[in-house]
Amino acid sequence: MNKEKSCGAVVYRKLDTGIEYLVIKSKAHGDWGFPKGHMEKGESEQETAKREVLEETGLSVTLIDEFRTTVEYTMPNGIPKEVVYFIGKASAEHAVKIQQEEIREYKWLKFNEILRLITFENTREVLRRVNNFLNS
Repeated sequence: MNKEKSCGAVVYRKLDTGIEYLVIKSKAHGDWGFPKGHMEKGESEQETAKREVLEETGLSVTLIDEFRTTVEYTMPNGIPKEVVYFIGKASAEHAVKIQQEEIREYKWLKFNEILRLITFENTREVLRRVNNFLNS
């Protein structure tokens, strides 16, 4: 059985008040999470993550080389899926422009606020790993 693979990034910005993370709400499923999508032929994981962030949020991010984490689960159709996440640093001055076809809304929030909002536990775990990395 083939495994499906997606790549994405937990996008953050640093403000005077601390770190905020970008969370998006999917139109298809109504769940809150981070920008991600399928790899295209010939793309690296990092290229996919940057492209998906740009397509879904309009933000061009810088990925942090030292961080890469994965989540694996089985989709409702029985196909195993792997999602690779990176950390994407956004410029504080760039505005988000969501992809209307796929994304319902977005929010910039602090760590604890996002933990309560995120739909899936494995996505919350990714955020914990990112937050620990950025605060270490």
